[in-house]
Amino acid sequence: MTPVGPTGRVPVSDPLPSDLAELVGLDRLCFGERAWPARAWWEVLHEPGWQPRVIRTRQVIIGATVLLPAPSVASLASIAVHPAWRQRGLGWALLDDAIRLAGQAGARWLALNVDQGQTVALRMYRKRGFGASLRYVEDGIPRLEMLRRLRRGTLPCYDVRRHG
Repeated sequence: MTPVGPTGRVPVSDPLPSDLAELVGLDRLCFGERAWPARAWWEVLHEPGWQPRVIRTRQVIIGATVLLPAPSVASLASIAVHPAWRQRGLGWALLDDAIRLAGQAGARWLALNVDQGQTVALRMYRKRGFGASLRYVEDGIPRLEMLRRLRRGTLPCYDVRRHG
């Protein structure tokens, strides 16, 4: 059963510092050896600048995002949904929440990175207006950086030396 609020929307909320172990576990479950270390999740929960969000059911975290808001280009650094809870609209709810928060932070663009083989995620991002801006290989895996315009502004310019 999908956790749905009174208006039919999936409730997305801020995590607590005590959610560290659960977030590390969800990340490992979703991303395996490419998951963030516990220290990175500690920073997300305790250091300013990060904006983590979660979806809970029965006090268990089943979805999470990490947003780095910025005035020019905000970055959706992570989005994860527990495998047993996929295909229920939770990814859409998390993505829409991140788009809303990035816009509220004044960002003109929202960027994210995704493996090219993640067809379900790619379909969701494209349906929400993201387009590929950079193709690259990381650890032997073909990846895409995708961008979505949030408000008028010029396309971000990258230093090829940093990305190539």
